Amino acid sequence: MAKERSCIFCGKTYSYCPNCSDSSKYPTWMFNFCSDKCHDIYDVVAGYNMEIKTIDDVKKILDKYEVFDYSIFPKDLQDKLEGVASKKISVSENKEEESMSRKIKKNNFERRGSIKE
Repeated sequence: MAKERSCIFCGKTYSYCPNCSDSSKYPTWMFNFCSDKCHDIYDVVAGYNMEIKTIDDVKKILDKYEVFDYSIFPKDLQDKLEGVASKKISVSENKEEESMSRKIKKNNFERRGSIKE
């Protein structure tokens, strides 16, 4: 007999019993989460809080599940998530500038012969 559970992430109620044969086809994380989405988001945010995951890892998962309302997260994480879009632009600009700088240096490289005294 499946037991009514409440998802620890979104609060949605769902049926799951870890001891029932009907539930054996479901992953064990369903003991706490109602869906892949809730499990994956919770996992990556928890990893970020433990400094195992980066803000980019969090952003990838949120983009995967099309989560754009960050109000469900703590304020500090909300601010970082909202800042990721602008951060990505500046990072790509920096890489482009660095690449150009390397090309210029490479083209201006002068090979020196042996030093004569």
